[in-house]
Amino acid sequence: MKQIPIPIQRTLLKTILVSCAIMAFGIIWGLVSRDHIFLGLTGTVGILSGFKILGLYRLVQQQHYEILEGIVSSDLRVPLRNRHLLTLTDMEQQEHRIMISGKNTLTPGTACRLYLSGADDQAAQVSLPEPLIPARTLLGYEFLN
Repeated sequence: MKQIPIPIQRTLLKTILVSCAIMAFGIIWGLVSRDHIFLGLTGTVGILSGFKILGLYRLVQQQHYEILEGIVSSDLRVPLRNRHLLTLTDMEQQEHRIMISGKNTLTPGTACRLYLSGADDQAAQVSLPEPLIPARTLLGYEFLN
């Protein structure tokens, strides 16, 4: 765990805690109501959550993520798609346009370090129209001073 950056550790910990809370609620509710179907569904949710946590942990252990540092130029929500288009200017004044899944946006003008899943393939995305650009997952971020 010492090799994993702190923002990614927080994301992993939050995922584990939410999964455990859902499992605890489901088990308690299923036992109190004596509903075996609800307990089965809770077990299924637990197994799928375990796969998600294991996949995230393996992704981080294999260091299959990208770190970008810079100043947020803009962060625009894409309507009806649960995505936002982040424009980041790095220290070499190079502009990165990244489609990120999720609704949380970053404040323009702030300096931050982003941890993104996978590797960025700018060459393949140049020819795609903006709505078809695949979204990447933001594993974590931290503000720089």
